[in-house]
Amino acid sequence: KKGLPHGTGTYTWANGDVYTGEFKKGLKDGEGKLTVSTADGQKKDQKGYWSNDKYVGVNKDPYQIINRSPGILSVRITETDNPADDGNALFVEIQHKGRVQQSPNFNFSINSGAIQNQFPVGNKTKVLVSRFPLAFTLTYMGENLELQISQETSWNISIDYNKQ
Repeated sequence: KKGLPHGTGTYTWANGDVYTGEFKKGLKDGEGKLTVSTADGQKKDQKGYWSNDKYVGVNKDPYQIINRSPGILSVRITETDNPADDGNALFVEIQHKGRVQQSPNFNFSINSGAIQNQFPVGNKTKVLVSRFPLAFTLTYMGENLELQISQETSWNISIDYNKQ
């Protein structure tokens, strides 16, 4: 479409890498499979979903709320930039009935994936992620939120609790 790949098809690069799947305005967008050659000459497949030429993961949605306790009013997850440029990170903000909590003490347990470190940054806790997909349970004031994040990027996570 207008000289760009659009729809379903196959694109082969000069180095032999191949993408077969959906395109939108010349970018990988939708379900597909990317086959690349590794340094040792082996072929490596990456299947799943792309959005605007970025790999989302094996699931169509970049994140999924697996479970949340009834005391959690809302969960908002949005893609963001990491201003420190020190890798992919989660920026977790805890609220109580809409009011941001300063330095909240919560438990962060990893179910799959890996993190490097977590530390306060302003009114948020920054969690540096070293391996996706990242599945974790966040516990605060006896309430649990279980999330899985597939897309390798940085995320703002805002959780509003309704605890007395």
